Amino acid sequence: MISILDLGLDVVAYRVDGRVHSADIERVFQELDVRRAAGEPFRVYVEVVSIPGITLPALLKDLKLGAQRIDTFGRIQKAALVTDNQWIRMAVPFDEKTIRGVEVRVFRLGERDAAQTWIRS
Repeated sequence: MISILDLGLDVVAYRVDGRVHSADIERVFQELDVRRAAGEPFRVYVEVVSIPGITLPALLKDLKLGAQRIDTFGRIQKAALVTDNQWIRMAVPFDEKTIRGVEVRVFRLGERDAAQTWIRS
């Protein structure tokens, strides 16, 4: 399940806590579309508490919607990833290479407040 968080108008923020479904992916991309329509740079905050899995339809929707909005990723100023999940933390160096020019920082769940302060700065 993905919940949208309110960290300000210039931050797309969400929490993952549970199995991810297509409707979850749609909510995230709706938030991205708001920023995309504004045409302004924005920041991304992702908090992963648990992610026991993602349904195949959700994965396919994520790939499709992401590809359709590839131009949006150039507007991301910086991104914060908050998780204690080791395999997700290990994926960050890959992401840093695919999204050039985006400052990415990884925080532990216990550092949630610091991560939110950093993403807003």
